[in-house]
Amino acid sequence: MRWVQVIACLFVVFGPTSGVNAAPLAGVERLQSPAWLIRDDVRVPLALGAELRESDRIETGEKGQVTMRLGEDSLIKIGAEAEFNVLLIDDGKDADGIFVAFFEVLKGAFRFTTTAVGNLRQRDVAVQMRTVTIGIRDTDVWGKSEDTRDFVVLLEGNVELDREGETFRLEEPMSLFMAPHDASPDPIGPVNTDGLAVWTQETEPQAGTGVRKVGGKAVLHLLTYADEASARALRERLGESGYSASITQLEVGGRSWYHVSQSQFETRADAMAGREAIHRWA
Repeated sequence: MRWVQVIACLFVVFGPTSGVNAAPLAGVERLQSPAWLIRDDVRVPLALGAELRESDRIETGEKGQVTMRLGEDSLIKIGAEAEFNVLLIDDGKDADGIFVAFFEVLKGAFRFTTTAVGNLRQRDVAVQMRTVTIGIRDTDVWGKSEDTRDFVVLLEGNVELDREGETFRLEEPMSLFMAPHDASPDPIGPVNTDGLAVWTQETEPQAGTGVRKVGGKAVLHLLTYADEASARALRERLGESGYSASITQLEVGGRSWYHVSQSQFETRADAMAGREAIHRWA
C-alpha cells in the first residue's frame, strides 16, 4: 500500500488520557495489535477500552495480545494467534451476587488471574478449551489450546478440570495437565519451570513492543490529510489489518486537517514499536 503523505507527521507526543467509566462486565485494559472483535458477524479492529458482551469473539494476529479485566476484577490475558469467545457473562447483582462467566478458547494461550479485590467476590467461571473445561474459583491458571493438545498449568490456588466426563483436580502449584486431543491425558505432574517461563511470556505484555493501555499517555500520529475521506480510508485499511486508529480534525488558518493516530501507548518505546509494526504491515 502506498500512502500519499500530505504533511509528514510520523512522530510521537504525550497527550491527555481519556476518562475511565464504571467497570464493564469485561473490558479491554491492555492491547497489542493486531486484534479484532467479531460481534453480530461484523469484524472490526479491537479497540482499547472496548466493553465485551455475550457472543463476542476476539481474535489476535501474530504478536497480538489482549488483557481483559472482568467486572469482579479478575484478569484474562490472551496471546498471539488466539481465538477467544464470550459465551456467558453475568455480574449476579440481580440474583445471588455470584459473578458467572463462561469463556471458550478455541486456539492459543490464555491466563486467568484472580486479584485481591476479585477474591472478595464469589464467582462461578469456566473456560472451555478444545477438549478440557476448567472450573475457576480463586486461582491463577495458564492454559493453551493447540492443534493436537490442550494443556493447563496451575500457578496458584486450585482448579477442577473436566475432560469427556472425567474429573481431574490440580491442587499443587506448578502442576501440569497435558491432554492430547486423540489420546488419554498424561499423568498430572510438576511442570518444567524453564518451559513454563517460555509459555507464560506468550500472555504477558512486554515493555517496548507496542503495548497500549487504558490511561497510557503516548500518542502516535501517523498521517495528516487535507480531506476527511482519505483519513477515513486509511483508518479503514488499518482496521482491516487489526489496528484501531482515530481521526482528529484540526482547524489551521481557516482550513481543516485530519490527523490519523493511535493513542494510549504505555511508553514512548511502545509507540515507536507500534509505528514499526504498521510500517511492516504497510
